[in-house]
Amino acid sequence: MQRSILALVVAGLAFGSLASARAGVETYEIDPMHTWVGFTVAHFFTKVPGFFSKVKGTFVVDRDHLENSTAAAVIEVASLTTNTRQRDDDLRSTNFFAAAKFPAMSFKSKAWKSTGDDAYAVAGDLTIKSVTKEVVLKVPHSKGLNTRIYCFRKEWKKP
Repeated sequence: MQRSILALVVAGLAFGSLASARAGVETYEIDPMHTWVGFTVAHFFTKVPGFFSKVKGTFVVDRDHLENSTAAAVIEVASLTTNTRQRDDDLRSTNFFAAAKFPAMSFKSKAWKSTGDDAYAVAGDLTIKSVTKEVVLKVPHSKGLNTRIYCFRKEWKKP
């Protein structure tokens, strides 16, 4: 299995439990039954898809004061599957995610900005294997999130 590229794709995070604490503020819990956090891994001349089945988190959107908006998500690394046990075990091993040592990856927002094209640019920290990198998610104004983050495995190597 080629070990040079790993692309993490966050697609279709669905939100449930809409709760408005005050006007203009919306709080969403990630709905694990309607959420898909996928990835691809390079394998020779093809890209093999997989996904993480356990994700949780909360998004708070204050449309009137975006600086008060927050997003946080945690993905359980051991929940990954590509539907091939040998490959899944390799991805969980120290060759890739080292799931036993680093059981979760996380995202925590730092800043929200309206991009004017019916979306927000949400800057935040993505932590994989205790290595944190800033990423920017394009989040639609509607309920739900469909975005991609490309992560190259060598960028998350623990020294």
